[in-house]
Amino acid sequence: MRFLAGRSIAVRLAASALFASALILLVAGAILSALYREATERAFDNRLMVYVNDLASDMLAAGDPDQRPLGSLGDPRFDLPLSGWYWQVSRPDARPRDIRTSRSLFGGQLAGPVRTADPQPFGQIRKGYAQAPDERWLRIVERDIDLGQDGRFIVRVGGPADEIDGDVRRFTFSLTITFLLLGLSLGLTT
Repeated sequence: MRFLAGRSIAVRLAASALFASALILLVAGAILSALYREATERAFDNRLMVYVNDLASDMLAAGDPDQRPLGSLGDPRFDLPLSGWYWQVSRPDARPRDIRTSRSLFGGQLAGPVRTADPQPFGQIRKGYAQAPDERWLRIVERDIDLGQDGRFIVRVGGPADEIDGDVRRFTFSLTITFLLLGLSLGLTT
């Protein structure tokens, strides 16, 4: 702020107020965008968990767990090839031909969510991002279930991450316009 050295106190106060306001709006915008991303991911995860729990409850039906009918989730996107909405049920050590998947996977397999280096014990719910067979990013929720004598299974459901990104982009754009107008009005009133 060397260019303000010879200016009057009113000009220096106005410039300081404008600079502080711009900085506060920038920091507030970054925080609000991060919080909105978190809330959007949490809502998306909750929606995916409904599907995971539905598939897990299908596994509890009587009969051979490897032959039980699965996948009547009530959402046609799980039937459309490469729709971005996928589910998969398998044993932890399953061979590729023993993995049961939604029709939308079209013969592919659903990768697990990106994990940390620490192995997690069986029984956990894991959330994260992974690539689909068609190379787009998915938000994945994975749950382990133990059926006792029938064995253990991993239920995995994924949805397109671009839905989350699109919501966050729209929010950030609206927030940016709002804060620019607010900053402009603060500048004019100062």
